[in-house]
Amino acid sequence: MNFDSLLYRLAKLSEFVIIVLLVLWSVDNIQSDVQFIEFFAGVGNAFLCMQEHYRSLRFDIEDHQAPPGRSNFMDFASTSGFALAIMAVLRTTVDKSLTHYGIKCSSFCQMNTGTSRRSACASLGYTTYPSVCSSNLLLERTTLLILLNTALGGAWTLEQPKGSVLEYYPSWRRMMQAVCEHGGPFAVARTSLWMGLYGADTPKRHYFYSNSQSVHKLDKGKLHVKKFDKKKKTAHYSYDKNNKACWTATKDLSGTQLLAKQPIKEVVLSYVYLHPPEPTFLQGPYSCDIRGVYNKNLQNGFW
Repeated sequence: MNFDSLLYRLAKLSEFVIIVLLVLWSVDNIQSDVQFIEFFAGVGNAFLCMQEHYRSLRFDIEDHQAPPGRSNFMDFASTSGFALAIMAVLRTTVDKSLTHYGIKCSSFCQMNTGTSRRSACASLGYTTYPSVCSSNLLLERTTLLILLNTALGGAWTLEQPKGSVLEYYPSWRRMMQAVCEHGGPFAVARTSLWMGLYGADTPKRHYFYSNSQSVHKLDKGKLHVKKFDKKKKTAHYSYDKNNKACWTATKDLSGTQLLAKQPIKEVVLSYVYLHPPEPTFLQGPYSCDIRGVYNKNLQNGFW
């Protein structure tokens, strides 16, 4: 079986179902007691906030250093890591959970275009490079976990900076379309927000996808530059000999993670809006055609 091809096309989900069943059979009893999971947690501020109110889990590659010859069970790209991630999602409380995916954006952002060769029309990137292949694998496995979240009736969110082309990735688009085909145009929501309105050191625009319409409550509206007095340069801009714009990241770029800079109370209050989620998209048919999600006259924030 060509597993990479399966993940890319999302044409046959039966193999993924078999993987989920194997995880279930490998454990005597998986209790559905987890209410919040943060994948790609990084510093994990959202996890630290939520564990004060809900039973929470965090998942990040830096949480475990595997000894030589062993796989890192906190690495999505490893077999043990993907199996553990599936187990974590299976532990979520049915219809009353939230899972956040802050997937690494470095390979999908505009600043990495020279290496990844990604664009909205070529979101797969230059797959000859290991870093591009690794990022593709992480996104494809994230897509499968989101499908599992949705099947369990849980709410999920995925966050990326504005310049990320992740939302154009084929398997991601196919998954979003499949969800909307079953649940109607309102089964998936998209919203954007300014980091500067959450106490960040840079204004930086981000977008969120979610299967809960409550994600729109994260948007605090326009950012007025006059009220934003924090000044940190995240890149140096210049022009090459062909007069092409170039930029180089500064040391302050890595500190602009959305969830790492928000005030603690802001994070908790924002996510509580999503918990518990609205009824799963599997409940109740919709008569609206899937093409309606592309209508710009619809409420702002979809696709």
